[in-house]
Order: sequence, then C-alpha cells, then structure tokens
Amino acid sequence: MRRVIAVHQVTVASKWARAYRQLARELYAADPGAPPAVSGRSDAATDDRHPFFGYGRGRRFIAVDGTRPVARVAAYLNPTARDRLGAAVGFVGHFEAQRDAAAARLALDAACAWLADQGVAKVVGPVDFSIWHRYRLVSGGSDGAPFFLEPHNRPYYHELFEAGGFVPEHHYVSHRVVDPVAIVEKGRAAGERLRRAGYSLRPFDRRRFDAELRLLHQLSGRTFVDNAYYTACPYEEFCDLCAGLRQALPAGFAWFAHAPDGLAAGFVLGLPDLAGPLRAMRGRSGLNGAARFWWARRRVDTNIARALGVVPEHRLGGLGSWLLGAQQEQALRRGLTRTIHAPTIADQPARRLAPGGAQPLRSYTLYCRGGAGAD
Repeated sequence: MRRVIAVHQVTVASKWARAYRQLARELYAADPGAPPAVSGRSDAATDDRHPFFGYGRGRRFIAVDGTRPVARVAAYLNPTARDRLGAAVGFVGHFEAQRDAAAARLALDAACAWLADQGVAKVVGPVDFSIWHRYRLVSGGSDGAPFFLEPHNRPYYHELFEAGGFVPEHHYVSHRVVDPVAIVEKGRAAGERLRRAGYSLRPFDRRRFDAELRLLHQLSGRTFVDNAYYTACPYEEFCDLCAGLRQALPAGFAWFAHAPDGLAAGFVLGLPDLAGPLRAMRGRSGLNGAARFWWARRRVDTNIARALGVVPEHRLGGLGSWLLGAQQEQALRRGLTRTIHAPTIADQPARRLAPGGAQPLRSYTLYCRGGAGAD
C-alpha cells in the first residue's frame, strides 16, 4: 500500500503542537550523548512568546505518516536577514526527523514554500530563529558526547537536508587544543606589547552583572557583524540567550579589553564544559538533581573557549591572543587542563589562536537552497 504523508501547519493551539515537541524527545531518548537542551529547544520551538517574534515571523510544519509524526521544521523570516548580495534570506530551523527522506523533504518543502510566499528566494538552515541561537549541523568528526552548548543532531540529518534540495554552503570546525600553556605564553607576550601601547584587560565584574552583560551585547554586535547571515540581536533576546550565564560563568572566565582611549575594544568568553554534569542530572530537579550536578561538576576538566571578538579598528597587534591567553590562564588555575575552541569557519587557521597546535574535533555544515549561490 502506498504511504500517505500529510504535512500540517502547527500552531500553539493545534492538536499537533504536543507531537511537534515530543518528536525531538523521542528521537534522542536513546542517545546517551544528547544534552538536556533537547527538551528545552522542543519547548522553545512552539513558544510564540519567544523574543524573536517581537520582530520576526515564523511558521511550523509537521509531516505525519498516518498518525505517526516523522519530521518537523519551522520557517523563520527576519526582515533584516540578507545575503552578501543584499537579497532577502529565510531560515529553516528546529528541524527534527526520523530517517525518512520523503517525509523530511515534504516538511522542508512546506517551510520553503511559505518563505517563498513572503518574497524569499534563498533559504538557509538549519538555523533556530537566527545565528545567535543554535545553528549548523554536526556533519563529521569525533563520535564523543557533545560539549557544552555544542550543536547536536542525529547523524543522518545531513542526508535529509541534501535529499531535501539543500547544498552545503559554509563549513565550520571545532578544535581540541594540544598545548593550552602555549596559548597563555603567547597571550602574555602580546600583553606586554599592548600594555606599553596603552591597552588594558579586566575581568568581567560579576558584581555588576547587568551592566557587564550590556557591554558584552554591544561588543558582540560590533565584532560579529561580518559573519554570514548576521542580524542584530535585540538586548531582550540577548538576555534570554544568556539567562544561565549568571550561574555558569566562573570568575575570570570572561574578559574585556580596553583601548588607550578607555573604550571597550574586545572580549573573550569561556565556560567550563558543563555538558556532563547536566546529563548526570537525568532530567531531575530539586535537591536530587542538584546533588548529581555538583558531584559530576567536580570531575569537569575541560574549558570551552566559547566566543572571542575584537572590534575591527583594533584587530591588529595580538589583542585576541591576549584575551584568549588571560581566559586560558584562569581555566588552568582552576584545574581545567583541556581546552576546546568552539566552532569557527573551516578555513580559519587554528594555529593563529592555538600556537601549540589544535586537533579538529568535529565538523559542522550550514546549508542553503535557492538564491544566487553561496553567501
């Protein structure tokens, strides 16, 4: 008998809303490496109160084989999203699917058709709302458990995207640092030169958390503006993104650089790899979950260099190396002897920021469909 796959639009009040959320939980239930964020991103996927919807629009679609949900995706339209030629770009995100190319294709087709109706010819994905949020597919590399805040997906998703008419556009790589001490030494050498030129570093002041977060927001916008598919992130949405930072950020893991005129010129943000402790909670809350988290937290030995940015007018002279070295030194002092550099564009030389060498950990791919070609 021929299968009949139907695609339904999903609203918060729709009978398919629960299935839309539940599909992700079912797909990762037997995945020991799946981060707890799977449940969180399922809930965010059907939350119309998300800050994105203060300025953007979206539609959700689910493909159903009979009564069995097999694929889901959302289409997102940010009015300011453009490619490098200035053409409007739409995003598809919150994608989850069984290994069913036909169903995934129908769901992706529905999302692309809605975006086309809004005047968008080029569609990029996977992108959950914008590139400030979860985006890209893990497409190769180590089979180990994901590190904290790393994208995570079923290993066949790249096949589904390519069968759905998408082609790889941008490639990214995360790295495991070979010699963290070499980063510290390079940073100190750069710091000696830059201090003489009037530059300075200071740690993120947790006592002034809200003011420091606002500065981090301002610098992030200035330093990441040249990234592919960058869109401005309103402060309210940035705060929502950083909601867990107040608890997760240890002293000395974030730094600001200031130019000779006193203005902020760059930042670095690192975090302990809390993925293991969060998995150890096994979804539990209360005292039991907290005890599991803190017991596993004692065994964390990995530092994640999450974000590094220097404003364009101060990018020469080693300011990035100085910032990265300061953060790395604090991580080593806290016993975090391993370091991972979060995903960067694949053609960026790893040795530039990891002088002792860096080993590729995992690769990631951002796909596009339609439009005038690669951004």
